Amino acid sequence: MSDQFAKAGLGGKPMGTDDPCRQSVATGIHQLAGVLGPRFVPYLDQCLPLLLGMAHAGLERTELTAEQQMVQQEKEDDPDYIQDGFELYNGLDASEAVAYRVKNSSVDDKCVAVQVLHHFAEKFGGSTLLGRWAMPMAAVLLPIVATRETPYHHLRVLAAEAVGDVVTSLVCSASAALTGDALT
Repeated sequence: MSDQFAKAGLGGKPMGTDDPCRQSVATGIHQLAGVLGPRFVPYLDQCLPLLLGMAHAGLERTELTAEQQMVQQEKEDDPDYIQDGFELYNGLDASEAVAYRVKNSSVDDKCVAVQVLHHFAEKFGGSTLLGRWAMPMAAVLLPIVATRETPYHHLRVLAAEAVGDVVTSLVCSASAALTGDALT
């Protein structure tokens, strides 16, 4: 399986942020982990850098002036308008009165990565199986929970659910290190 991960770009050479295969690879990782369960843990070192990078990446967005916002809204209201891969959001934060065009693929990448990280936290969290990846996962997921800069509320909810399992994993790992036990 390591050979297959290497062919998919997970063997050291990172996939580019504009690589259209990123979501497919992340979904494949999710499916493999679901089938293999705890036997997938040895492959976390190859998979988590890609997933953490996708989840950590900022949303590709452009702030619009009031005039640009009106033009964009007119385009989107036109039934013949062909989507250009961006979507209009009126203030990603409730306190903002600013409109943004957000690239859909940047949101989709983040959503897929958080869903897979959530799955890993759910399946492997609460034990020492996440090992050294628990802290980097928490470092990526906590800002997603804390920010209002996400156009999809469910992304924040998934990240929050995952953080609970990741924290439990950190506690288990700390406990195992203190007692010398290998709790799994």
